[in-house]
Amino acid sequence: MLVQGGERMPGCHRHGICGSGLEVFVRVPDVGDVHHSVRGEAKVIDPLETKAWGDREFTVADPDGTLITFYMER
Repeated sequence: MLVQGGERMPGCHRHGICGSGLEVFVRVPDVGDVHHSVRGEAKVIDPLETKAWGDREFTVADPDGTLITFYMER
């Protein structure tokens, strides 16, 4: 899933990361495994957590500031 700007990113992420205005969502089978493998290699912007709707996710920023959210559906 790709999203553009909007409420979550009106120009800059709430943590001050400014990418291209694009956020990428990647559905994975086990988000805990992905988090474990990237947390020392990537800049984690939003921590691993279970959202109110039940999905488990975390967000990293690439070197250009593009946000990549890895998630696992409930």
